[in-house]
Amino acid sequence: MVAARPVKFTMGTYRFKADGSALEFLHQFTNNTWAHSANDAGDQFGGTANGAPLFFGGIPHNVVPTERV
Repeated sequence: MVAARPVKFTMGTYRFKADGSALEFLHQFTNNTWAHSANDAGDQFGGTANGAPLFFGGIPHNVVPTERV
């Protein structure tokens, strides 16, 4: 539950508030994330269980428009 609402998790990376009031999906990956880090610019790096041993997150999902103009 996030902010008293049920949430379905998918494989990828997330940003959250520790008090449980917010959860933000950032990047979709092909497997569960085992390691994750960010640099001072906010770039995301990590690794997954298999299939994508290392990743660079790039532009977060919340920045990419969902509608075509």
